[in-house]
Amino acid sequence: MIPHVMQVVHALCPGGSEMLASAIATAGVAQGTRMSICALHQGGALEAVLHPAGVTTHALARRPGFQPRVLARLYRLFRRERVSVVITHHLGQLFYSAIGARLAGSRLLHVEHEFYTLASVKAKRRLRIAARLAERVVGVSEEIAEFLVREVGLPPAKVMVIRNGVDVERFAPPTGRERAALGVPPGVPVLGTVGRLDPVKDHGTLLAAFRLVLEAFPTAMLVIIGDGETRSELEASVKLHGFGRNVKFLGERFDHVITVCDRAAEVCPVFPGDPERIHWSFEDPAAVEGEGARRRAFASVANGLAARLRVWMSLPAVRDRIEAAEPSTG
Repeated sequence: MIPHVMQVVHALCPGGSEMLASAIATAGVAQGTRMSICALHQGGALEAVLHPAGVTTHALARRPGFQPRVLARLYRLFRRERVSVVITHHLGQLFYSAIGARLAGSRLLHVEHEFYTLASVKAKRRLRIAARLAERVVGVSEEIAEFLVREVGLPPAKVMVIRNGVDVERFAPPTGRERAALGVPPGVPVLGTVGRLDPVKDHGTLLAAFRLVLEAFPTAMLVIIGDGETRSELEASVKLHGFGRNVKFLGERFDHVITVCDRAAEVCPVFPGDPERIHWSFEDPAAVEGEGARRRAFASVANGLAARLRVWMSLPAVRDRIEAAEPSTG
């Protein structure tokens, strides 16, 4: 039987751990593993990327506060989907998933991406207890692994380090067109950040630090790419301190939207900005009967998409637009 790996994340919106989970899922599908992602909180834009790649998704719409019913829902989900391995990202997801995963007969692996949300005694105690049900607890850096052993008290033999991988081919050197796309003159220092605008990201400290930068470099620019619940607060802070001319809030950036099923072409979600919309018609692989035939159909669609994308991105007009639309982060 083909193994089924399900990852549990907070939401299916672009974020650090969510992007890593997406990369793991798509790589797993390419290697012949059945992959899925469950979001405890909500779905999001990543679903449009994951589904064509053959990754199934679930969203539980968990409300704020402790929700004991979610534990039972996850157990039923793991059992119904015959999940072989559950991978949880961050303490909240481990807390809700651990018991259900083990009762369903799934192996459990937990990943911690940072330790600042684990500083409280309560968080450390919860992680120490929940981690007993995990076979391994992974830190994405040596510092995190050391914290898990030294501060949380996890057994060293249970903790391991797997560093986040970076696809270096995605980050080509700047072409010089990024400044024109942002309206930034040559020679002006530019700082950039990409991520969701959330309290845990602490963009307020970034703005405070940038005010110090402006004392030495009055023309410097700060480009903030991403959106979230703290955006209005951050914009108000910039306005209050009078350096709005030096800060650009670009929101979520979508330059191209490609739909691959006829229904999506008709009822496509609204994406921020003014992205170019392209439709490539593929038969829905999820409609194919039989697990083996369905997996082959997903692989066929994924290979077809990859081939079309290679040709499309090699077109001079497309390549020029992509290069011009990518903001510099240096």
